[in-house]
Amino acid sequence: GKYRGNMPAGLAIILDSIRKPKVPWQQLVQAEMTDLKPDDYTDQMLDGRFFGQGISLPGIEPEEVCRVAFAVDTSGSVSDEDLRKALTELYGITQEYNAYQIDVVSCDTTPYNHKTYTQEEGSEIIKYPFAGRGGTIFGPAFEFVDNLQEEYGEPFDAVIFFTDGYGEGWCEDYKMKFKKMIWIICDDAQGQIKPTWGTTIHYDQYE
Repeated sequence: GKYRGNMPAGLAIILDSIRKPKVPWQQLVQAEMTDLKPDDYTDQMLDGRFFGQGISLPGIEPEEVCRVAFAVDTSGSVSDEDLRKALTELYGITQEYNAYQIDVVSCDTTPYNHKTYTQEEGSEIIKYPFAGRGGTIFGPAFEFVDNLQEEYGEPFDAVIFFTDGYGEGWCEDYKMKFKKMIWIICDDAQGQIKPTWGTTIHYDQYE
């Protein structure tokens, strides 16, 4: 069964082969995330796999840069393979948008290794240096992301949390602080873990 890790350690995962991302990012977050390829977007592109999860996908006006915060759970209960999945989806975001700023942070009980990637160095995202392997508390990661928003002077288009869901609370206090919250729950193909707010994607339900 799953368990919470309790031994802090370092970790480095490199995506040795580029896999096809599972999550259609441009469709999923179309309601809030900047659409930088508007000519490619039509109603026919809506992915039916998401209808059962109640996700609506209205179009928006194009802006200049897609800005995303991507927090990755690096606690002891998250496997190396799960972290490779996270890298795959990070890479997938870079392929969906012509211009972007992706702020990535590892987190177990505290944030680690904040890195910012833009289209100029997007290929480096597959070498992101994970750190962690302790227990899991979501709050410090949300506080870190919220502080980044204050520093930048504007909210992220979307905040994405990649996790197995075994943590301390869902941090609903941040519900009104983020434009769009997306939980990517890994290693839960049965969809039993259900965050109490935001949009939830159970990663292993998709082929």
